[in-house]
Amino acid sequence: MKRNILSLILLPFLLLSCGALWQSDSRSPVELARTGAYKDAAAALEPMIGGGNFDPQVVESLYNSWVRTGEYQKAREKFEAWSTANPNAGPVRLAAGRINHLTGNYDRALNHLNAILTVNNVASAAQYEKAALLADTGKRDEAEKVYQKLIDNYLNGLIRAPNDLFWVARAMWATEHFHDANDLLKVVTQGNPRNAEAFVAWGDLLAEKYNEPEAIASYQDALKIDPNMPEAHLGLAKALALSEPEKANAELEKAMMTNPNFMEGHLAIAEQSIDSEQYDKAQEEIKKGLDVNPKNSEGISLLASIDFLQDTKDVDTFVRTNANAQKVLAVNPEYSKLFDILAENCVSLRLYKEAVAFARKALSLNPKDWNAMSVLGINLMRIGEEDLGKWLWTMRIKETRSTSGM
Repeated sequence: MKRNILSLILLPFLLLSCGALWQSDSRSPVELARTGAYKDAAAALEPMIGGGNFDPQVVESLYNSWVRTGEYQKAREKFEAWSTANPNAGPVRLAAGRINHLTGNYDRALNHLNAILTVNNVASAAQYEKAALLADTGKRDEAEKVYQKLIDNYLNGLIRAPNDLFWVARAMWATEHFHDANDLLKVVTQGNPRNAEAFVAWGDLLAEKYNEPEAIASYQDALKIDPNMPEAHLGLAKALALSEPEKANAELEKAMMTNPNFMEGHLAIAEQSIDSEQYDKAQEEIKKGLDVNPKNSEGISLLASIDFLQDTKDVDTFVRTNANAQKVLAVNPEYSKLFDILAENCVSLRLYKEAVAFARKALSLNPKDWNAMSVLGINLMRIGEEDLGKWLWTMRIKETRSTSGM
């Protein structure tokens, strides 16, 4: 993708999305949801949708209010019922697809999303959600095609609505057009400076590219809009984990106070427990996360890593015989992060040869798994294979530099 072409396209969207377009009544239920008053928002929004108000902002606000307070089952039941009664209501079908994706009902989610891929006001979001779902189930090539079509539609001027730019930016990120995703997220947040979701996504992108200071600032911008947003508190916790662990723990606690069922939060606590070899506690937290989505690949991968750390054996034998590893690969045969997680947890116990073996398995599934390349390079040097290790580490540094400055 040529950045100069993208830059020419950005400015008109920025100008279109500024000003009164984003002004709203501070007492409205949508505004309550946007500013973290989730329970009050849900109480007002549920009867609105039940009465036939399928405005995209109304539906999304109720979806966010339920999800951010851990009301996953209620959200799934309600949106399923409303979508059955109103099969042509695009925003409701989108919410039904998203909640089924989130809770591991992948086939049902895909049915909803396929029905609305060309529906006004929700098409871009539905296309992105479908691509993410395909990626989560090991269909990377199919996912790439959907992401690319979304990007192409934007570049060809077919996507103009300011709200849709967020999904285009996410698609750019998913296809490793990192600078373009960064540029477009900047446009989205400038056009709507009260879009907390965009600030969190931007923070996640910056954190992935090792720009912790700006990632922290982006999460803080999100929390200025919505002080209760669990995703923002979790992102901030992860970004602060190494430099300010006490503040990081406080942020994680805030996320869990708002959403006691927060799957990503439970998995973050589990990772901390594995690092300190508190495996029983880690398993308890993972179970809470898997209660939300029994098919969540990251959670099951963490269970697999505990299995290995408690009973180390030949890597190939472990992968072939371990129930949790096989469960992950059954859901997503391309999930290289399974082996990333195993490799990183091996490093914590100085199992460097095993870390090398797992990192190689990750790269065999995804040659562009930059984290695996980094783990492999460092640990090859630790076991004496310095030439190859240094070369891989150099490649990783080059990739990091190519995405720096965001």
